[in-house]
Amino acid sequence: MVGKLQEKKVLRTILLFSLLSFPLYLPYFVKVKIPFLPEFYAFVVSKIVNIIEPTSVHGNSVIGRGFVFLVDDDCTGWEAGYLSSILFLLTPKTSLRDKVKFLFFSLILLFFLNLFRLTSICILISSTGEFPKLYHLTWQFILPLFSVGFWFLTIGWKKYMEKNRDIDLGSHE
Repeated sequence: MVGKLQEKKVLRTILLFSLLSFPLYLPYFVKVKIPFLPEFYAFVVSKIVNIIEPTSVHGNSVIGRGFVFLVDDDCTGWEAGYLSSILFLLTPKTSLRDKVKFLFFSLILLFFLNLFRLTSICILISSTGEFPKLYHLTWQFILPLFSVGFWFLTIGWKKYMEKNRDIDLGSHE
């Protein structure tokens, strides 16, 4: 009886989460653009890659010897930042202070992780002349997994520990 009740509660929570989060996915379908972000990433990536190989930047393109790397809106990692924002908004029973801390650190870490990703890809393109398959892997899987993982390590782990703090694991006499 308790198992069925717990199962219904979990299913209800998943359904409620799905219904509440649906409007938050609209920017994916509308193709939101952050005007200055591709140019900013291209500028910073160009300066970092310039340490290893001469590069220049033109708008949102990093230009090196034998390659041009276009940093478009999909390269900026805004989707992972948006996912962090969704997790921030939908985490129940968490103080506003914890939510703001999570969002702030998550967005900063995502920025540097994405900067490392784009810089690495430019270096790989300049050395091999080929667009690495690693780009698609990091863009589609690693950045979103990082967002969820960071959420779990901060807010999610804290909530899990609070919930299971009172569980008696048996006597150890």
